[in-house]
Amino acid sequence: MGKISIKILFLIVFLNLICLAEIYKISSDDVILLRRNNFSNHFIESLYDRGYIYCSIKDIIKLKKNNLSEALIYQYIQVPLKISVEDLIRLRKANFNNDFLSFVIKNGYSEKVSISKMIEMKKNKIDPNLILRIAYARKKG
Repeated sequence: MGKISIKILFLIVFLNLICLAEIYKISSDDVILLRRNNFSNHFIESLYDRGYIYCSIKDIIKLKKNNLSEALIYQYIQVPLKISVEDLIRLRKANFNNDFLSFVIKNGYSEKVSISKMIEMKKNKIDPNLILRIAYARKKG
């Protein structure tokens, strides 16, 4: 009985967090702004068809200007609970590859390793796959 109650409580908390995430509706002005910032027609059409996103247009443009691919940006805007735009840019500037960034976007912040520590590990030539294993390792047992 206790485990079921905890699971229900966790579900309620999780749904509340999702509801608290900011949702942005795509307007025709947003489409024009994205096109002026060299986003592809495919990307813009995908956004418009989606209708809403979890990231502001200003942040989308900021990500593009910091060399994140449209595929990563599209992945990022679909996730309600994620890392901040600034931290994602910090990881890109530290030369983490798209696979690393994609994993971090999907999984959010690590409970074990901060973004700053990940960057420090990368500077010390620790393999990015090992950084992910350390940062997102599940407890055994």
